[in-house]
Amino acid sequence: MHYGYVYKLCPSLEQVTTMNQWLNMLLAQYNYLLRDRNESYEQV
Repeated sequence: MHYGYVYKLCPSLEQVTTMNQWLNMLLAQYNYLLRDRNESYEQV
């Protein structure tokens, strides 16, 4: 039997700022790599 866990975060303002920065960097990297993949696909 599989159990799921749910965690509730209560971050401080500093932690929220840090997490938002991480998410923005990850989003930028994902978009860059996706664009690179699409450009490589179009060249073939």
